Amino acid sequence: NAWDVQLSSYNNVYNDSDQVVYQAEYFLSDLLNPGSRKSLGIVSGNQVFNYEFKEHGVWQLDAEITGINGLSETISSDLFHIDLKRPFLTAEQPQGQWINNSVNIKLHANDNHSQIDYWKFRVTSDQGNSWDYQSNAITDSTAYYELIENGIYTIEATMSDKAGNTNTQQLGPFLIDQLAPKALNSSSITLLNNEKSLTENS
Repeated sequence: NAWDVQLSSYNNVYNDSDQVVYQAEYFLSDLLNPGSRKSLGIVSGNQVFNYEFKEHGVWQLDAEITGINGLSETISSDLFHIDLKRPFLTAEQPQGQWINNSVNIKLHANDNHSQIDYWKFRVTSDQGNSWDYQSNAITDSTAYYELIENGIYTIEATMSDKAGNTNTQQLGPFLIDQLAPKALNSSSITLLNNEKSLTENS
C-alpha cells in the first residue's frame, strides 16, 4: 500500500488450485475518481493475468471468479498507490515585477499524490555564479526567505516526493529596488532636434 513510481506487472489475485475455475473477469478502479471501475477483460481459469500501471492514482483490482459449477465470487487486491508526477515549486509573491521594499518570500513545495518527502532551496543574485543562501533539508511543505538588499534574485529548489520522484526548479526573477531616483547634476544636457543642438543648463 506504499506509494511507488511504477509497477511492472500484477498476477492473478486468486489461487486456481482452490477450486476448478472456469473464467475470471478483471476490473480496475481508480479510488481517486469514484465511478471509474472498468473491465480489463476475461481470461480462462488457468491463464495468468498481468497488468501494468501507466498512470498515477490509487488503484484496486477486482477479480470476478466463476467456477465450472456456475458459482462466482469477487476477490479484491490491495491498494496500489502509483505516483508518476514530479513535485513542483510555487511562490505567493509576484515574479518579474519591481518591488520598492524588502519582501518575505513564501515558498511552497507541492506534490498532488504521495506528498513531499523533503526539499531544499538556494538563492542567487548573480544568475547562479554564487549563492547568497542555501537551506538545509526541509520536511514541511512551506518555507520563507526574506529578500532585504536591492538586486535581481532567483530561487532554485530541489524536491523529492515520497514515491521517489525528484525535480529541480527555478523561480524568479524577484526584483528589489529600494533606491529613490536621483536628478542629474551635470552642467548641461544636449538634445538633437532636426539637426539643431539645444543646450539646457541644470
